[in-house]
Amino acid sequence: MMHVALLHEYFVPHAPGGAEWSTLHLARALAARNLHVTVITNDLADEATRDATARLDAELVGERIRVVRLPFDRKMSGPPQAFPSYVFGSRRTERYLARALLASGVEPDLYHVQGLGMLVAGREAARARGKPLVLTIRDYRALCPVALCLHRDHLPPMYCGRKKFNACTREYLTEYGYRLSPLGRLRHRVRRELEWRARRRQAAALRDADATIFVSDATRMIYSAANLQGRRSAVIHNLPAVEEEGATAAQVRERYGLDGPVVLFVGRWSLGKGAQELSAAWPLIAQAHPQAQLVIAGRAESELQPEPAARVVFTGGLPHADVIGLYRLADVVALPSRWPEPYSRVALEAMHAGKPVVATNAGGNPEQVVEGVTGYLVPRRHAPAFAEAVNRLLADPALARRLGEAGRLHLAEALSGERQLAMLIALYRQLLGEGRS
Repeated sequence: MMHVALLHEYFVPHAPGGAEWSTLHLARALAARNLHVTVITNDLADEATRDATARLDAELVGERIRVVRLPFDRKMSGPPQAFPSYVFGSRRTERYLARALLASGVEPDLYHVQGLGMLVAGREAARARGKPLVLTIRDYRALCPVALCLHRDHLPPMYCGRKKFNACTREYLTEYGYRLSPLGRLRHRVRRELEWRARRRQAAALRDADATIFVSDATRMIYSAANLQGRRSAVIHNLPAVEEEGATAAQVRERYGLDGPVVLFVGRWSLGKGAQELSAAWPLIAQAHPQAQLVIAGRAESELQPEPAARVVFTGGLPHADVIGLYRLADVVALPSRWPEPYSRVALEAMHAGKPVVATNAGGNPEQVVEGVTGYLVPRRHAPAFAEAVNRLLADPALARRLGEAGRLHLAEALSGERQLAMLIALYRQLLGEGRS
């Protein structure tokens, strides 16, 4: 029986984003195919979450999935959020995690890294044991810790050296409106310097990987333009959402005081995720549909707290069960990202719930949303166009239902999880058949 170790610096219930849920769905799908699956992550449970974490791990054992949580001195308190980048990007942490992986007693046939924070350590462990290393790329951090150029352009510049990186970092501060003291700017500069060094180590490990899996054609094109990929590459989409227990539509409607049509935004409220564009689009939507409500489900960047506005509900970070309930309740799901979404978990979950998606026409979005069939695609940074698409759906509930049901069908057929899983297992077998070259 093939034994696969899935490595991620975070794992449910400590899940700051969609990647951790994608890892859980993958672990369950592989185990259902009779693969021996071990998830290796860090023990981030504090006293408040230790019991819930233990219950989840026990449940997964019942599904033939073992979770190994490596001792880690930093804990996650409160709603899940990513640690500062230097936590997993330091050379000291990378060395520690490599030693911990080797000392864990887990000896898989293959290491499959799911998060960049485990890439360098995973590479060292895989090479020490002579096992294949696979990396799934779900973002652009290995390309550039800032990647502000991708907020505007479809491809990175031909060459991005230290000089361009420093200029991009300064532009980032201006773009995001951070008002830092001289000491704050120094700290930010030091942090970015550490990220730059970590990115160079990650890029070297990426190039040494036996296979890199990109979650969309768009993501592979972006990395290929920067000449950054492993010994072989493949495009294998994230597995679609599965039926999960969660709050009902009625429960979340009452819990958050919702009494009209709902436009739902799920994710970090940041410039990259389109916070500015959705903020500009909302008055145009509210003018046409005064009873509509915008629900922002996610944490906000410190400088981007949503402005108080009528019919806007900012929930902050939520339990996953409540997010599921909000999908069930929503009339339209908004994906206004500036950055090219690699392959949006939000879009997958919206289609699974049978909801139409309005998304920007960038990154992996066109590979998920079929224009005029399952939702609408609009240009990036174009608030009026975004508002017009949302208004079209709010004005015609029958159209919204028809597009939502088409999305559910598209998810089951064209984006079939069985197809993606078959490609992944075939890749595993190829690598194990070839051995380490």
